[in-house]
Amino acid sequence: MLEKFKVTSNVKYEDVGGLSATLKQLREMIEWPIKHTTIFEWLGVSPPKGILISGPPGCGKTLVAMAVAGQNSDIPFYRISGPEIVTGISGQSEEKIRNFFNGVSEKAPAIIFIDELDSVAGKRENASKDLEVRIVAQLASCMD
Repeated sequence: MLEKFKVTSNVKYEDVGGLSATLKQLREMIEWPIKHTTIFEWLGVSPPKGILISGPPGCGKTLVAMAVAGQNSDIPFYRISGPEIVTGISGQSEEKIRNFFNGVSEKAPAIIFIDELDSVAGKRENASKDLEVRIVAQLASCMD
């Protein structure tokens, strides 16, 4: 089940134009904690465990994520789309999320990219449906 979410990308950092400062920050936040864990241990600090890439539609968020995948082919990269998580049957969406995160944690270190997260996980305070609240809670629990 997990293999259908694994991504192999041919996009490299040099294929992304105009975002060199952003790419530098992403490398520091994603690559360094995975490839240079001893530096963080030596400094006595916890490396970042997750980042949020935000911006308007079409600005290149997914392209940047695919560049991270393409540049770091030695690190497993899993991509799931927000709408893929949602099912109509109560409890099935939460189970899907748990199974996905449990499967990826067995492959650690790995990178998870959740595309279109806003489509299923808005602010908990504003969630209008019980399903949204449960999905957000399950995502938060798994990401913790």
